[in-house]
Amino acid sequence: MRFVYFGLRFFSAIDYLLRQRLTAIGWIVFVGAGVSAAAGIDTSQTATYQLFTLFAALLGLALAGSAVFRVRATLERELPRYLTAGEPCAYRVTLTNRGRRPLAGASLEEYFRDPRPGYAEWRITREPGEARRNWFDREMGYFRWRWAIERRVPRAQPAV
Repeated sequence: MRFVYFGLRFFSAIDYLLRQRLTAIGWIVFVGAGVSAAAGIDTSQTATYQLFTLFAALLGLALAGSAVFRVRATLERELPRYLTAGEPCAYRVTLTNRGRRPLAGASLEEYFRDPRPGYAEWRITREPGEARRNWFDREMGYFRWRWAIERRVPRAQPAV
C-alpha cells in the first residue's frame, strides 16, 4: 500500500506544480506536446515528432525564462496579535518591488500548508460512504485521498 500512497503523493505534487506554473497557453503547449509525443512515436511513419520537438523546446525555453526573469519582490504580512478560530480576519499585505520594472498584472493568492495527508492518516481514515465503493476503489484509495485533501484545505465560510 505504500507504493500506492507514494504514487498518489508524487502525482499530486506534479499536478500542484503544473497548476501553479502553467498559464492557459502553457497548458495548450503542454497538452500539445503530450498528444504529438503519442502520435509521433514512429518517426518513419509521421512528421508529428517535429511538432513535439517544437513544443518541448517552447516548454524548455519557458522554464529557463521563468528561472532567469523571476519577479524580484518581497511580501510582508501584518497580522493581528490575537485571532479567534472561525472568525473572519482582515490583515495588511505589503508588496515591495525590488526590481527595476513595474509589476503589471500582479495578483496575490494565499497558499496554506501542504494539504496532503501522511501515510498513517491516509491508511486509517475512511471517507464517508467508502464502504459502498467497489473493491478496487477502496484498495487504491484515490477517492479517500481526494476527500482527505479537501477536508484539510481551509475554505471561506459564509457569515451566519
